[in-house]
Amino acid sequence: YNDKNTSIQQKVWCDGVPNADNACEYFSSHVEEIANAAEPAVYYNIAYGANMLGQASFCSIENFQDVVEKIKHYQQNTLGLSYSDFPMRCLDDDILERLIEVSIEHRRDILTNIPLTKAAEEEVRKEYWMNVKKKSCNANIEAILELPEWKEFFDALGRDSSCEPFMKEKHS
Repeated sequence: YNDKNTSIQQKVWCDGVPNADNACEYFSSHVEEIANAAEPAVYYNIAYGANMLGQASFCSIENFQDVVEKIKHYQQNTLGLSYSDFPMRCLDDDILERLIEVSIEHRRDILTNIPLTKAAEEEVRKEYWMNVKKKSCNANIEAILELPEWKEFFDALGRDSSCEPFMKEKHS
């Protein structure tokens, strides 16, 4: 548990689950992809949220992709910020603590032949907080779209009322 270059997924699949060679290999060879998976989603979620709130409209998937790229460029180049600088909405610490407990109990149930020492449990807790806490947050789309700079961005971008949007909220 002390290798700082190993992801939690690698530790679970490579060290914790017997005979999981394929999963171990996958998580070992896709570390960078997995770590950066949240970045592009935030820009898509902002575009989608702006569409749902009427701040943007998209006539095609290509138009949507173009707006996603403009959002990313605006955040990174114009504002000089990264995706992690957006306002976030996170799970409460008490929920995360309950998830840790369930995770530790689950590990004990699965790996009955490998006892979890007090030191190992503390290491699991420490690593869980370091890795999961930051990953338990999502961009707060409503808060982002209320920020003056993002209102201005979408006002300047404009809405295309000449076409039928390809994304509409579905009501059943």
